[in-house]
Amino acid sequence: MPLTLKVIDHWDDGKRLHVVGTLTASGSYPASGDPIPLSDPLIKSGSAPIFAVAQGMGGYRYVVQVGAFGSTAQPRATLRVFLDTTGLELAAGAYPAPLIAAPASLYAIFPKFS
Repeated sequence: MPLTLKVIDHWDDGKRLHVVGTLTASGSYPASGDPIPLSDPLIKSGSAPIFAVAQGMGGYRYVVQVGAFGSTAQPRATLRVFLDTTGLELAAGAYPAPLIAAPASLYAIFPKFS
């Protein structure tokens, strides 16, 4: 998988699970975004995040799309990267070197144990 998630911190507020981590890109950016791997054992939720935001390298805008997609309705989150200068999504192909060198930060909120 070209995108990896490293959980830096996580906590339970009694109602939801909060996760802070970094997203490291490698390989190629697929058309329409890169799936965020949510299989980390520290994420104790079987659902997609109800809120997620990513922030990273200047010159790029990050959008996290969340939900259950596909025939299996597995929880998913997808990172989409846009160029600030044009507003266009990053073209499918090799990730630019600056994005590989500078992991994006992720903050996500999940339903607990669902």
